[in-house]
Amino acid sequence: MSLYRFKKIEHNVMEYIPLLIEKMRIDGDIVAIFLFGSYAEGKQTPVSDIDLAVLVDGDFPPSRYFEKELELLAIITSLLKTDEVDLVILNHAPPALSYRILSKGQYSLVNLLGNSVWRKRNYHNEKSGKGCSLLV
Repeated sequence: MSLYRFKKIEHNVMEYIPLLIEKMRIDGDIVAIFLFGSYAEGKQTPVSDIDLAVLVDGDFPPSRYFEKELELLAIITSLLKTDEVDLVILNHAPPALSYRILSKGQYSLVNLLGNSVWRKRNYHNEKSGKGCSLLV
């Protein structure tokens, strides 16, 4: 198994984001989903993968994180029509990775209490100089 991805994504993955938001909206365990990395920064190449992070409800049992990750990967890869997806469950991620995603991520696709729409709010991190667009 290679650590590098070389499979090209031939289609515009961003076209499927509204479908992903709708699907995540009906999942009562998901509090938020974040798009980060090259796709969020608009710097993707044909061999880039899609980096996503989810925040699950605080009452969700940690013993089920792996099961939830597999379930979400199946849904996400089907909706985005590619297997080139990296998924992080923020509740279980190392603090440094969570910080990087939350402070430097460009887009957030948020599902709070089932109220999710495709709207952009911009935030600016003075320390890093990077922004974060929150789609609420």
